[in-house]
Amino acid sequence: QSPSAPVVVEADEYDRSFLTLHPDVAIVTSTDADHLDIYGTKEALVESFCQFVAQLKPGGTLLLNHTADARVAAAAPAGTRVL
Repeated sequence: QSPSAPVVVEADEYDRSFLTLHPDVAIVTSTDADHLDIYGTKEALVESFCQFVAQLKPGGTLLLNHTADARVAAAAPAGTRVL
């Protein structure tokens, strides 16, 4: 496999394991209050998504569900294409 071959990963925010990723493209389908046993509050969950999005590679693309918290889009690095 070529080092530049695309890979699709379904990442789960449950245990914050998605924070190990630095993707070219990220799709956030929901920022609903979920896994509060891990995060404690919705604010902490949203902050985790913001941290994930901030790890997009330069020139990356972020696709957001229309219900996603606006702070997630705002966390994208400069030059990120947000859809």
